[in-house]
Amino acid sequence: VFEKCIELLDAPAFETQPVPYHVVLDEDGKFLGITEHRGENVTIKKTNKGETVKRTPDRGKSRTVPRPHGNAANQGFARFFVDTLPRVLPVVVEESDRAKIERSRTTFWTQIATAAVATNDAALKSVLAFGRRIKEDEKLVAEVRAALTEKNAGNNDRVTFEYHPDGGKSILDRPEIRKWYADFFTQFTETKQQGGQSGFCTLTGRLGPLPTSHPMKLSGIPGGSPMGVSICSFDKAAFQHYGLSGAENAAIGDRKSTRLNSSHLGI
Repeated sequence: VFEKCIELLDAPAFETQPVPYHVVLDEDGKFLGITEHRGENVTIKKTNKGETVKRTPDRGKSRTVPRPHGNAANQGFARFFVDTLPRVLPVVVEESDRAKIERSRTTFWTQIATAAVATNDAALKSVLAFGRRIKEDEKLVAEVRAALTEKNAGNNDRVTFEYHPDGGKSILDRPEIRKWYADFFTQFTETKQQGGQSGFCTLTGRLGPLPTSHPMKLSGIPGGSPMGVSICSFDKAAFQHYGLSGAENAAIGDRKSTRLNSSHLGI
């Protein structure tokens, strides 16, 4: 858990997730195809006749993607720049899920527009042009769906975009985009931290602001939820004390004024 805390503080705006698909676009946002990025899971089973090797595709190449800037369970939520296929592209979904998915897809493309205007980044402007086109062009929708069907893509798979002039890299690799999102995420989390008290951070041993909530979650914790595990939670009155509320009880300080290191953790 301490290693995860260090990782979060070093790169708080990003986390590692599998992303198997890229939508490839040219400078004008023209759809050039979909590329698949996966490795293999290899299982060796011993039998009386020897060994059998089973190879199955993994969930996708691991990439550092933007951490959710809010509660991913909220209706209409979408990540910036990368999300599951239905939240990004007009794929076929169950009728009962359509309204919910369309709200998230609207959010996704609104966020693309926000980032494209803020950064004036060529790749994001290409993505935005594609997003506008796919809302109106049924032929393009059919072409994208056919490309995904050919690759047996599942609706739980994540997808991002690839700007063809970058030679195979995703937009998540562009420094301008990463810097913009890091600044955006910092501003978002600082807003969440306003109004909290100052106190002693039990992880760093320093005095500083104590946020009222910690939006980041720890992933990859044994026995934890696949959605991530809260750094701290207080869902019962018995967990609160001394008149403190929410995450103030955990005394884990603000990122800007505290840094985690091995001497503080005793490791």
